[in-house]
Amino acid sequence: MRPGVLAFLAACGRIAFDPLANGDAAEPPPPWAGNFTMSPPALVSELMSADSEVECYVVPDGSQLYFARYGSTSHDIWTAARTSVDAPWANITSLSSINGATSDEGRIATVDELRGYFWSDRAATASSSDILMVKRATPSDPWLSANAKLVSGLDTTLDEYDPWPSADGSRIYFAFDGVSGNLLDIYVADVLGDWSASTPQLLGGLATVYIEDNPSLGEDELFLVFSSERGGSKDLFYARRTDRSLPFDPPTLLPVINDPTTNETEGCITRQGELFFSSDRPAGGGSYDIYRSVFIPL
Repeated sequence: MRPGVLAFLAACGRIAFDPLANGDAAEPPPPWAGNFTMSPPALVSELMSADSEVECYVVPDGSQLYFARYGSTSHDIWTAARTSVDAPWANITSLSSINGATSDEGRIATVDELRGYFWSDRAATASSSDILMVKRATPSDPWLSANAKLVSGLDTTLDEYDPWPSADGSRIYFAFDGVSGNLLDIYVADVLGDWSASTPQLLGGLATVYIEDNPSLGEDELFLVFSSERGGSKDLFYARRTDRSLPFDPPTLLPVINDPTTNETEGCITRQGELFFSSDRPAGGGSYDIYRSVFIPL
Protein backbone atom coordinates (compact mmCIF):
# COMPACT_ATOMS: atom_id res chain seq x y z
CA MET A 1 0.00 0.00 0.00
CA ARG A 2 1.18 3.57 -0.76
CA PRO A 3 -0.86 6.37 1.29
CA GLY A 4 3.04 -2.06 0.75
CA VAL A 5 12.59 -26.78 5.51
CA LEU A 6 10.68 -26.64 8.64
CA ALA A 7 8.53 -29.15 10.45
CA PHE A 8 4.84 -28.50 9.95
CA LEU A 9 2.44 -29.28 12.75
CA ALA A 10 -0.70 -29.81 10.72
CA ALA A 11 -3.28 -30.10 13.46
CA CYS A 12 -2.88 -26.59 14.86
CA GLY A 13 -1.04 -25.05 11.96
CA ARG A 14 1.99 -24.06 14.03
CA ILE A 15 5.50 -24.40 12.72
CA ALA A 16 8.95 -23.94 14.17
CA PHE A 17 12.48 -23.17 13.08
CA ASP A 18 13.71 -26.72 12.54
CA PRO A 19 16.08 -26.91 9.56
CA LEU A 20 16.57 -30.27 7.95
CA ALA A 21 19.17 -32.22 9.84
CA ASN A 22 21.15 -33.11 6.75
CA GLY A 23 21.38 -31.85 3.22
CA ASP A 24 20.37 -35.20 1.73
CA ALA A 25 16.77 -35.04 2.91
CA ALA A 26 14.30 -33.63 0.42
CA GLU A 27 12.47 -30.48 1.37
CA PRO A 28 8.73 -30.99 1.82
CA PRO A 29 6.43 -29.24 -0.65
CA PRO A 30 5.10 -25.87 0.48
CA PRO A 31 1.84 -26.10 2.42
CA TRP A 32 -0.02 -24.31 -0.38
CA ALA A 33 1.07 -26.87 -3.02
CA GLY A 34 -2.30 -28.64 -2.91
CA ASN A 35 -5.62 -27.94 -1.23
CA PHE A 36 -5.29 -25.88 1.92
CA THR A 37 -7.10 -23.77 4.45
CA MET A 38 -5.82 -21.03 6.75
CA SER A 39 -5.70 -20.71 10.50
CA PRO A 40 -7.78 -17.88 12.00
CA PRO A 41 -5.79 -14.63 11.76
CA ALA A 42 -4.11 -13.44 14.95
CA LEU A 43 -3.14 -9.83 15.59
CA VAL A 44 0.63 -9.40 15.89
CA SER A 45 0.17 -7.10 18.85
CA GLU A 46 3.85 -6.43 19.49
CA LEU A 47 4.06 -4.52 16.19
CA MET A 48 1.11 -2.25 16.95
CA SER A 49 1.46 1.50 17.33
CA ALA A 50 -0.69 4.59 16.95
CA ASP A 51 0.29 4.56 13.27
CA SER A 52 -0.51 1.95 10.59
CA GLU A 53 1.68 -1.10 9.96
CA VAL A 54 1.76 -2.43 6.40
CA GLU A 55 4.03 -3.88 3.66
CA CYS A 56 5.57 -6.87 5.40
CA TYR A 57 8.44 -9.02 4.18
CA VAL A 58 10.05 -11.89 6.11
CA VAL A 59 13.62 -12.91 5.21
CA PRO A 60 13.98 -16.50 3.94
CA ASP A 61 15.12 -18.04 7.24
CA GLY A 62 12.14 -16.48 9.02
CA SER A 63 14.15 -14.64 11.66
CA GLN A 64 13.57 -11.03 10.59
CA LEU A 65 10.53 -9.06 9.51
CA TYR A 66 10.58 -5.82 7.58
CA PHE A 67 7.45 -3.69 7.50
CA ALA A 68 6.38 -0.12 6.88
CA ARG A 69 4.83 2.18 9.44
CA TYR A 70 3.01 5.31 8.41
CA GLY A 71 1.04 8.10 10.01
CA SER A 72 0.32 11.76 9.39
CA THR A 73 3.95 12.78 8.83
CA SER A 74 6.00 9.83 7.59
CA HIS A 75 6.02 6.47 5.82
CA ASP A 76 9.14 4.57 6.86
CA ILE A 77 10.59 1.05 6.92
CA TRP A 78 10.91 -0.73 10.26
CA THR A 79 12.37 -4.07 11.27
CA ALA A 80 11.78 -6.71 13.95
CA ALA A 81 13.44 -10.01 14.88
CA ARG A 82 12.40 -13.29 16.52
CA THR A 83 14.21 -16.33 17.85
CA SER A 84 11.69 -18.90 16.56
CA VAL A 85 8.42 -19.00 14.67
CA ASP A 86 6.48 -19.19 17.94
CA ALA A 87 8.45 -16.37 19.59
CA PRO A 88 7.15 -12.80 19.65
CA TRP A 89 8.75 -10.18 17.46
CA ALA A 90 11.26 -8.04 19.34
CA ASN A 91 13.95 -5.43 18.68
CA ILE A 92 11.41 -3.35 16.77
CA THR A 93 13.31 -0.42 15.32
CA SER A 94 13.11 2.10 12.52
CA LEU A 95 15.44 1.34 9.63
CA SER A 96 16.83 4.86 9.95
CA SER A 97 19.87 4.07 7.83
CA ILE A 98 17.65 3.76 4.75
CA ASN A 99 14.71 6.04 5.57
CA GLY A 100 14.86 9.55 4.15
CA ALA A 101 14.18 12.57 6.34
CA THR A 102 11.81 14.15 3.82
CA SER A 103 10.78 11.16 1.70
CA ASP A 104 8.56 8.10 2.04
CA GLU A 105 9.95 4.56 1.94
CA GLY A 106 8.17 1.21 1.92
CA ARG A 107 8.46 -2.57 1.53
CA ILE A 108 12.06 -3.69 1.43
CA ALA A 109 12.52 -7.26 0.19
CA THR A 110 15.70 -9.28 -0.11
CA VAL A 111 16.58 -12.79 -1.26
CA ASP A 112 20.23 -13.11 -0.29
CA GLU A 113 20.23 -10.35 2.37
CA LEU A 114 22.95 -8.61 0.36
CA ARG A 115 20.67 -6.90 -2.18
CA GLY A 116 17.50 -5.22 -1.05
CA TYR A 117 14.72 -3.72 -3.16
CA PHE A 118 12.43 -1.05 -1.75
CA TRP A 119 10.26 1.81 -2.97
CA SER A 120 10.76 5.47 -2.27
CA ASP A 121 9.63 8.83 -3.59
CA ARG A 122 13.02 10.41 -2.87
CA ALA A 123 13.98 10.68 -6.55
CA ALA A 124 12.94 13.64 -8.68
CA THR A 125 10.54 11.75 -10.96
CA ALA A 126 7.41 13.88 -10.70
CA SER A 127 6.96 12.92 -7.03
CA SER A 128 6.15 9.33 -7.95
CA SER A 129 7.46 6.34 -6.04
CA ASP A 130 10.23 4.35 -7.67
CA ILE A 131 12.00 1.07 -6.94
CA LEU A 132 15.54 1.32 -5.64
CA MET A 133 18.12 -1.35 -4.94
CA VAL A 134 20.56 -1.18 -2.06
CA LYS A 135 23.62 -3.37 -1.54
CA ARG A 136 25.70 -4.32 1.48
CA ALA A 137 28.80 -6.48 1.93
CA THR A 138 27.44 -8.85 4.62
CA PRO A 139 24.02 -9.53 6.17
CA SER A 140 25.22 -7.97 9.42
CA ASP A 141 25.98 -4.63 7.75
CA PRO A 142 23.29 -1.94 7.77
CA TRP A 143 21.37 -0.99 4.67
CA LEU A 144 22.69 2.49 3.84
CA SER A 145 20.93 5.18 1.84
CA ALA A 146 24.27 6.07 0.30
CA ASN A 147 24.31 2.64 -1.38
CA ALA A 148 20.74 2.88 -2.72
CA LYS A 149 20.14 3.72 -6.36
CA LEU A 150 17.20 3.75 -8.72
CA VAL A 151 16.70 0.56 -10.71
CA SER A 152 17.01 1.66 -14.32
CA GLY A 153 13.97 0.53 -16.27
CA LEU A 154 11.71 0.84 -13.22
CA ASP A 155 12.09 4.59 -12.79
CA THR A 156 9.19 6.05 -14.76
CA THR A 157 7.13 9.12 -13.86
CA LEU A 158 4.38 6.74 -12.70
CA ASP A 159 4.30 4.84 -9.40
CA GLU A 160 6.24 1.60 -8.94
CA TYR A 161 6.10 0.08 -5.49
CA ASP A 162 5.98 -3.06 -3.30
CA PRO A 163 8.82 -5.04 -4.94
CA TRP A 164 9.11 -8.82 -4.54
CA PRO A 165 12.28 -10.38 -6.03
CA SER A 166 12.21 -13.98 -7.21
CA ALA A 167 14.06 -16.52 -5.10
CA ASP A 168 16.85 -16.81 -7.66
CA GLY A 169 17.14 -13.02 -7.92
CA SER A 170 16.58 -12.96 -11.69
CA ARG A 171 13.13 -11.30 -11.71
CA ILE A 172 11.32 -8.66 -9.76
CA TYR A 173 7.56 -8.45 -9.29
CA PHE A 174 5.95 -5.17 -8.28
CA ALA A 175 2.85 -2.99 -8.50
CA PHE A 176 2.83 -0.39 -11.27
CA ASP A 177 0.51 2.32 -12.52
CA GLY A 178 1.18 0.91 -15.97
CA VAL A 179 -0.32 2.66 -18.95
CA SER A 180 -3.14 4.71 -17.47
CA GLY A 181 -1.37 6.27 -14.52
CA ASN A 182 -4.19 5.41 -12.12
CA LEU A 183 -4.99 1.71 -12.57
CA LEU A 184 -2.62 -0.39 -10.47
CA ASP A 185 -1.63 -3.84 -11.72
CA ILE A 186 1.12 -6.37 -11.06
CA TYR A 187 4.10 -6.42 -13.39
CA VAL A 188 7.31 -8.41 -13.68
CA ALA A 189 10.72 -7.45 -15.06
CA ASP A 190 13.97 -9.34 -15.57
CA VAL A 191 16.92 -8.23 -13.47
CA LEU A 192 19.66 -7.33 -15.94
CA GLY A 193 22.32 -6.52 -13.35
CA ASP A 194 22.81 -4.30 -10.35
CA TRP A 195 20.38 -1.37 -10.57
CA SER A 196 19.09 -2.43 -13.98
CA ALA A 197 15.93 -4.22 -15.16
CA SER A 198 14.14 -4.97 -18.41
CA THR A 199 10.97 -3.27 -19.60
CA PRO A 200 8.17 -4.35 -17.22
CA GLN A 201 5.58 -6.80 -18.51
CA LEU A 202 2.02 -7.09 -17.21
CA LEU A 203 1.65 -10.32 -15.23
CA GLY A 204 -0.86 -12.39 -17.16
CA GLY A 205 -4.19 -13.61 -15.81
CA LEU A 206 -4.70 -11.06 -13.03
CA ALA A 207 -5.56 -7.64 -14.41
CA THR A 208 -9.12 -6.31 -14.12
CA VAL A 209 -10.70 -2.85 -14.10
CA TYR A 210 -9.95 -2.88 -10.36
CA ILE A 211 -6.69 -2.48 -8.46
CA GLU A 212 -4.36 -5.48 -8.15
CA ASP A 213 -1.17 -4.96 -6.14
CA ASN A 214 1.07 -6.18 -3.31
CA PRO A 215 2.48 -9.36 -4.93
CA SER A 216 3.99 -12.14 -2.81
CA LEU A 217 5.23 -15.34 -4.47
CA GLY A 218 6.40 -18.78 -3.46
CA GLU A 219 9.98 -19.70 -4.28
CA ASP A 220 9.00 -21.52 -7.48
CA GLU A 221 6.95 -18.50 -8.64
CA LEU A 222 3.96 -20.76 -9.30
CA PHE A 223 1.88 -19.54 -6.33
CA LEU A 224 0.95 -15.89 -5.83
CA VAL A 225 -0.85 -14.00 -3.10
CA PHE A 226 -1.97 -10.47 -3.93
CA SER A 227 -4.57 -7.90 -2.95
CA SER A 228 -7.40 -6.61 -5.12
CA GLU A 229 -10.43 -4.37 -4.87
CA ARG A 230 -12.43 -6.47 -7.32
CA GLY A 231 -14.81 -7.46 -4.52
CA GLY A 232 -15.48 -3.88 -3.40
CA SER A 233 -13.08 -3.66 -0.45
CA LYS A 234 -9.46 -4.80 -0.40
CA ASP A 235 -9.20 -8.59 -0.15
CA LEU A 236 -6.43 -11.16 -0.41
CA PHE A 237 -6.49 -13.57 -3.34
CA TYR A 238 -4.25 -16.39 -4.49
CA ALA A 239 -3.52 -17.72 -7.95
CA ARG A 240 -1.55 -20.61 -9.43
CA ARG A 241 0.24 -21.43 -12.67
CA THR A 242 2.11 -24.49 -13.88
CA ASP A 243 5.13 -22.66 -15.32
CA ARG A 244 6.55 -19.28 -14.52
CA SER A 245 6.45 -18.31 -18.22
CA LEU A 246 2.65 -18.77 -18.27
CA PRO A 247 -0.15 -16.49 -17.10
CA PHE A 248 -1.78 -17.27 -13.78
CA ASP A 249 -5.04 -19.18 -13.58
CA PRO A 250 -8.13 -17.24 -12.40
CA PRO A 251 -7.58 -16.05 -8.83
CA THR A 252 -9.46 -17.30 -5.76
CA LEU A 253 -10.12 -15.60 -2.44
CA LEU A 254 -7.87 -16.87 0.32
CA PRO A 255 -9.98 -18.93 2.73
CA VAL A 256 -10.69 -17.75 6.29
CA ILE A 257 -8.63 -14.54 5.96
CA ASN A 258 -10.99 -12.01 4.40
CA ASP A 259 -13.65 -10.13 6.36
CA PRO A 260 -16.47 -8.60 4.28
CA THR A 261 -16.61 -5.51 6.49
CA THR A 262 -12.88 -4.66 6.52
CA ASN A 263 -9.87 -4.40 4.22
CA GLU A 264 -7.24 -7.14 3.99
CA THR A 265 -4.12 -6.26 2.04
CA GLU A 266 -0.30 -6.26 1.96
CA GLY A 267 0.14 -10.03 2.26
CA CYS A 268 3.50 -11.75 2.46
CA ILE A 269 4.01 -15.50 2.51
CA THR A 270 7.04 -17.12 4.08
CA ARG A 271 9.12 -20.21 3.51
CA GLN A 272 7.89 -21.37 6.91
CA GLY A 273 4.28 -21.53 5.66
CA GLU A 274 3.03 -18.35 7.26
CA LEU A 275 0.99 -15.48 5.90
CA PHE A 276 1.37 -12.00 7.33
CA PHE A 277 -1.01 -9.29 6.13
CA SER A 278 -2.45 -5.92 7.10
CA SER A 279 -6.06 -5.18 7.97
CA ASP A 280 -8.09 -2.32 9.41
CA ARG A 281 -10.38 -4.67 11.34
CA PRO A 282 -11.58 -3.50 14.80
CA ALA A 283 -9.18 -5.76 16.73
CA GLY A 284 -6.40 -3.36 15.79
CA GLY A 285 -8.38 -0.25 16.62
CA GLY A 286 -9.38 0.57 13.04
CA SER A 287 -5.94 1.53 11.73
CA TYR A 288 -3.98 -0.94 9.65
CA ASP A 289 -2.17 -3.54 11.74
CA ILE A 290 -0.32 -6.74 10.90
CA TYR A 291 -1.98 -10.14 11.39
CA ARG A 292 -0.57 -13.65 11.10
CA SER A 293 -2.10 -16.85 9.76
CA VAL A 294 -0.70 -20.22 8.76
CA PHE A 295 -1.33 -22.35 5.67
CA ILE A 296 -2.80 -25.72 6.67
CA PRO A 297 -2.68 -28.47 4.00
CA LEU A 298 -5.85 -30.52 3.61
